[in-house]
Amino acid sequence: VLRLRNVQSQHRTLEGQLQAAVEKLRQLPSEKVLQMRSYLEHGLRLAGAVGTLGGQNGVGPESLCGLMECLCTVSDEQLTSRRQDELLTVTRRLLQDPPALLDRLAKLPFASASQSRRLAPFLLSCDSSWRGHLSDAGQCYEALRTWLSCYYQFSLISNQVTATNEQLLQQERLMEELGRDTEGGTGGAAGLCKPAAWRQYSGVRRSSSVQSTSSV
Repeated sequence: VLRLRNVQSQHRTLEGQLQAAVEKLRQLPSEKVLQMRSYLEHGLRLAGAVGTLGGQNGVGPESLCGLMECLCTVSDEQLTSRRQDELLTVTRRLLQDPPALLDRLAKLPFASASQSRRLAPFLLSCDSSWRGHLSDAGQCYEALRTWLSCYYQFSLISNQVTATNEQLLQQERLMEELGRDTEGGTGGAAGLCKPAAWRQYSGVRRSSSVQSTSSV
């Protein structure tokens, strides 16, 4: 029970953080999302070639690919590979309609355990944050990265809550069954004791009768 309460407390905290990240997504102007789309097109080139990134400002190609892979994962986009050109093509399609994408992300249920494992490599990286001046593209990148991080953490704890609730229900069922078994066993023992008590009472009466006869 204490474990369940602890998990539920963490769940409420992370849910609040996710809601705050969702609000930031909803407030993100479409222009900044489109700037992020343009940034991807210039930062990464088709056929896997590195673009103009890697300077003092912005974010490295590995982090961009990680962000794109996470967006494809939560959007249930089917990728035949993890190649950079395919990631770029699918992500550009997602970003071309900012209101639809942001609304879809804001309404997502928590990710399954398998989805969470696919999000982990990028979100657990220490060097995925934007470097230098935060441009419009950078603000979009950080808003998406923050939402993905909150979504990932909330999904992990939600899966734990589900598993813990199931374990608690199993324990409650087991205790209920044990309680029924104990009640049944007590009833049987009480029933077996009654004839013994009757025999003891009868023996006392017979003894009294014998004593009375002897005295006569």
